[in-house]
Amino acid sequence: MTPKTRIQLAQLYGFSTRTLSNRLKAIGIELPARQLISIAKQIEIYAHLGIPTCLQEAEARKIKPKVLAYCRARGITDTWRF
Repeated sequence: MTPKTRIQLAQLYGFSTRTLSNRLKAIGIELPARQLISIAKQIEIYAHLGIPTCLQEAEARKIKPKVLAYCRARGITDTWRF
């Protein structure tokens, strides 16, 4: 698990960076300008958009428990994406 750029994150979902920004804006997530996206922010994004299917299996196994813990802590109940 490493910080990612907007481009890397958008590619994981199969989106353009503009589509990623629009989807995140719609759910109230702001990304810092010209900075890498931290692990904590990635977990927040994965909790709302789901864990990307093309994420490497080892990384997905590490991040899934953290995403589920984030969801439980914030009362997000639709965890079917994970």
